[in-house]
Amino acid sequence: MLTLLSGLLEDYEIYGLTRQNFYTVKDIYDSNLDFFMITEGEPAQLEKSVNDTELVPPGLSPDKKIFAAFSKNGKPVAILDLLEGFPDETCCWIGLLLVHRDLHGKGIGRELTSAVEKTAVSKGYNSIMLGVVTQNIKALRFWSSLGFEKIRESVIARENKPDQNITVMKKPL
Repeated sequence: MLTLLSGLLEDYEIYGLTRQNFYTVKDIYDSNLDFFMITEGEPAQLEKSVNDTELVPPGLSPDKKIFAAFSKNGKPVAILDLLEGFPDETCCWIGLLLVHRDLHGKGIGRELTSAVEKTAVSKGYNSIMLGVVTQNIKALRFWSSLGFEKIRESVIARENKPDQNITVMKKPL
């Protein structure tokens, strides 16, 4: 899927993120303090974020996960966590799309999402889903503006933190 995305996003260098190269995107995480305060109740924790590069839902093969960085002119500008064939074989799940705070409102999120949609269609998927922390009004507006619609609300129980309300959204392709 990264190869297909690269063909659609020629202005970007795209590379998979691993434990070994995660430091290259630390600035993107640090720049999004408001996001992490809403979603985690604290600034981004590097080790937890690094662990996200390897996490897959039970039953999903690790080769169905894409955790990638997008750079422009040598500077990392965004991160994408994408699961193919999740929650079912007809769908992709965007686990995270995080654009550097200084670049919000510049169309990067829209551009990357459009490329993900085109790539998903070319691979035979018919929808994309994602979950947004319900209190993250800015993210809900962003995804709604791209045609994603609320399909349900969920509650996620978290260790040593309050439960979190999630708005699950879906976009048919």
